[in-house]
Amino acid sequence: MKRVLIIVFLLLCLLGLIGYKTFVHYTSTTTPSAYQPEQSFAEERREGNLEKHVKELCKYPDRYAENTDQLAETIQYIKEQFESAGLKTELIPFKHGNKVYYNISGIIPGSMKDRIVIGTHYDSAKGSPGADDDASSVAALIETAKGLAGIQPDYTIEFVAYANEKSPLHGTDYHGSRIHYRHLEEEGIPVQLMICLEMIGYYSNEPNSQTYPKEWLSKIYPETGNFIAILGSETATEPSQILQTAMKHRISTVRLNYPILKEFTFSDHSVFDEQGIPSIVLTDTSFYRNKNYHQPTDTPDTLDYEKMQWVVKGLIDALNKFSFNE
Repeated sequence: MKRVLIIVFLLLCLLGLIGYKTFVHYTSTTTPSAYQPEQSFAEERREGNLEKHVKELCKYPDRYAENTDQLAETIQYIKEQFESAGLKTELIPFKHGNKVYYNISGIIPGSMKDRIVIGTHYDSAKGSPGADDDASSVAALIETAKGLAGIQPDYTIEFVAYANEKSPLHGTDYHGSRIHYRHLEEEGIPVQLMICLEMIGYYSNEPNSQTYPKEWLSKIYPETGNFIAILGSETATEPSQILQTAMKHRISTVRLNYPILKEFTFSDHSVFDEQGIPSIVLTDTSFYRNKNYHQPTDTPDTLDYEKMQWVVKGLIDALNKFSFNE
């Protein structure tokens, strides 16, 4: 009997260890001396560029489906930035009622038809400047594209700024990411990986500034909201690990590979995830941290552009690995 109990105890310990290795992936660089890379001129410029993009986009604080005039200004700005990054840029129109909306696509051609998609939405909630949600991610999309200038990848890399992630067209057939997925499907273009940027600019060093959708997460992950979260589908474990490795010396990270939590299915990755395509959401965790979510207070001065530029640098490094068929 004693031997049986010992075996059961050892099995439980092993299962606990496996569970820990599966779900708990946190890296911390909260001590500044942990890693202090010499900041190059390009990185200093990137930090300033991120702030510039966010401020420019926030000049149009009502970037939502009913306000097509402000959407038009936003679209033009993103299009010009994609073109300046050397991307093969296209506005992809679709109609709803008497209004025309646009996804903005920028492509780095690869030697293969297979595609890696990096996407985010450019609209904002009504009445909010949308600095973190989601000008921060559009800015990161632009600077990531510029950081990959000159690359000659195997997989084609597509950067997409989506329309209509916000109400009233969120989750409908006129949600921009769903339009995009259907287009890829119709063209017979395989997607190897989808990375969704969803609010990447807000950080806090205040105790208890981070909350979670599930109580058990708060028991094992930080209570301070100064990290970037890498939320990957089960099929995206390896690319999630690569992304975390690329970022971990620059910014604290939390990685969770699990069937995407219900609370995070509202973003632009969801249609890809539903189809079993490896998907990653890169996020500051949205309203689980940022109390300015959907509020008039979601302004450019609330964001941490230094941390944002380290997120972008890590994303560039990871994409340099993802885009080659090794």
